[in-house]
Amino acid sequence: MKNNKQTEKLSRPAKKALQILTDKNLCNHCLGRQYGLLLSGTDNKTRGQILRNYLLMHGDLTLMEDENPTILEKTSLNSNLSKKTLERRGLNHKPKKQKCWLCNNLFDDLDTTVDQILEKTSDIEFNTFLVGTKLTPELIQKEETIWAEYGADYAESLKSEINREIGKKFEQKVDAEVEFKTPDIVAIIHLKDNTIEINNNPIFIYGRYRKHVRGIPQTEWYCPVCRGEGCMRCDGEGSLYEKSIEKTIAKPILKQTKGTEAIFHGAGREDVDVKMLGNGRPFVMEIKNPKKREINHKEIMETINQKHGDKIEVKKIQPTNRNKIKEIKEARAPKSYRAKINAKPKGNKITKQQLKKALKQLEGQTIEQETPRRISRRPEKTRKRKILETELLEQTNEHYIIKIKTEAGAYVKEIISGDKGKTTPSLAELLKKDIKCLELDVINVHYKN
Repeated sequence: MKNNKQTEKLSRPAKKALQILTDKNLCNHCLGRQYGLLLSGTDNKTRGQILRNYLLMHGDLTLMEDENPTILEKTSLNSNLSKKTLERRGLNHKPKKQKCWLCNNLFDDLDTTVDQILEKTSDIEFNTFLVGTKLTPELIQKEETIWAEYGADYAESLKSEINREIGKKFEQKVDAEVEFKTPDIVAIIHLKDNTIEINNNPIFIYGRYRKHVRGIPQTEWYCPVCRGEGCMRCDGEGSLYEKSIEKTIAKPILKQTKGTEAIFHGAGREDVDVKMLGNGRPFVMEIKNPKKREINHKEIMETINQKHGDKIEVKKIQPTNRNKIKEIKEARAPKSYRAKINAKPKGNKITKQQLKKALKQLEGQTIEQETPRRISRRPEKTRKRKILETELLEQTNEHYIIKIKTEAGAYVKEIISGDKGKTTPSLAELLKKDIKCLELDVINVHYKN
């Protein structure tokens, strides 16, 4: 065919199309996709039809001028137009009905696939979507064979066309649009077993919380014996604490969204025996598999504050995205603390002047802290943190109340006690007194939002 003078007159796309159709029957989708990067503004099915019609016209011309029906016969598969042309020229050639060698006519079944996606997403609220396809090994091999034999300079992949064509059909039937970066849902078509998988992406809610009492952990502390199943040690509760910040905030959100799971992401955490006051600690709540995305954030905030406000309070509840988790984690916001210490440790009184001098010495210092003895779940590590500000706030006969502002990640209790030399310098070291932090409150997280 390559040396035939009529073939040489063909354009490059048509010549390539003729070479392919000489060996393999392709549907218009798969034929046009070999030049899918050309002729923007149309689809591959139309590209394929244009190429096929051009070849049929060229074949008809070759038949008339050279009495050679070869090109017309090679391009006549599944074509009524070629059948009529051959009959009109007096040739008794009947085109055979064959399925596409590459895709096996899968584009004829796209409406069925769209209906399956509609059924699986009928109870999910979404505004954006994306379609993905997992090809069979056979389809991948056939596509690679076409490209290896005839080139792929201007070709589009089969997967790309399937995704786009299903997406276009699905978009016409739902009140949603395609989103490539962060879609609400992703429909994945598994061609191997003709199944549909729906990935319902999470929603994210930002806010700040205050903890007005001690004895409440930030996240669930599951019983180490039963790991949440319930046993004698935890009185069948599955957790060591009745209430947590995570559980308290998650409950009304899960109720509204009908999600399956809530994951709490905090900008750091305070100890169980530490209050979280001031402007509150930033957090992001991640809700898995939400059935509803449009929720009443004000109602959630009011529900939590009315029911738990004496212990746990939330503010600034608002929608956000996954990037907010990284933002609050990496912000490394400085924190201000209020601490109560004994004014007479072991009967040795600390004077106001002594304490003020020691606090002044600490201010601006970069301290070194080994992992505290009270923390067993973390590996031994030395961290350096700067003390930004110190202040004596109150004084009684028995106690001093001090303020310490530090970089994120400082162990404030150990800044006071020294932890038997594992934190240095410390207030205890500078005072040469055996002092401890009796009570600690976070009074400000210096985060801009």
